[in-house]
Amino acid sequence: MMGRHKAYRSNPNKRRRIRFVPQWLEKHAVSDGEQLPSANSVNDPEALRELIHYTAEGNVIAVRLLARAGVNVNMTDEDGWTALHYAADEAQRDVARLLVEECGADSSIRCQEGLSAADVARMDGNFDMEKLLNPSALSSSSSPPTSPPARFTSSTPSTSSQESG
Repeated sequence: MMGRHKAYRSNPNKRRRIRFVPQWLEKHAVSDGEQLPSANSVNDPEALRELIHYTAEGNVIAVRLLARAGVNVNMTDEDGWTALHYAADEAQRDVARLLVEECGADSSIRCQEGLSAADVARMDGNFDMEKLLNPSALSSSSSPPTSPPARFTSSTPSTSSQESG
């Protein structure tokens, strides 16, 4: 296991609370007076390995903690895959949404094979994930369609009802 669950007690009479701390974050913890690094500023290969692990596992809390600690969510591994590629490959929709909406992950980054995260999702048959990750689908879904699709504008239903009646 990469991270560690730490028990901490503020009052011995209360139930013990457990908090999860990713290993990299524990090792590079910011002391109380220091500020967190800016978003996507930490380019540590060890942090990337842990980010990818928690992304593929679907651990939203660990991914959020690492991103808030400044880990670059757009960093690529040796194959050119980002954490978003792994989220798409493992169908981790909640983590993908977190990476895109809160952490500023770039869904247009392509790996060495030329695949974006949306392409990986489409290859796996995960079309909901593809819609989430495809930048053109996001921009077109924000504006309402100007006219109904062609299948709804045809007069086929009315003519078929006249023929049967």
